[in-house]
Amino acid sequence: MVAALILVMSVAGLVHFALQYRRALATVAATATHAACLRLAGIAGSKVDTQTFRIVMSLENLCPDLEGSSRDLLAVRLYSRILRTLRRTSNSWLPALAAWADRERTLCFRYVAVRMDERILRNRAAIAGIRSF
Repeated sequence: MVAALILVMSVAGLVHFALQYRRALATVAATATHAACLRLAGIAGSKVDTQTFRIVMSLENLCPDLEGSSRDLLAVRLYSRILRTLRRTSNSWLPALAAWADRERTLCFRYVAVRMDERILRNRAAIAGIRSF
């Protein structure tokens, strides 16, 4: 009985954490992006496909984080891969699930674009601070 209670409480905590993480992801992705990330990636328009997401994620290698947290987008990259696989497997037999996966990947793209814009702005500020000496 105690083991079942512990299991139920653990699952409830995990679901609560997942919902809070999803809400935080949606909040950040809803912020207006600066055009710096899209301009650097050479992306015009808001159409998100696999190639667009790869281009924006490649900016992570080109624009290092000067604060040292280089693994901050690892979870989003993993989630996007899971969604891509889910979309590929469910495209023919469950189109609603494929459409949901597309919406989630668009959300991931916007989140990464916002994070990369923040990183670009921090790096520009750091470079300006170095040049002032």
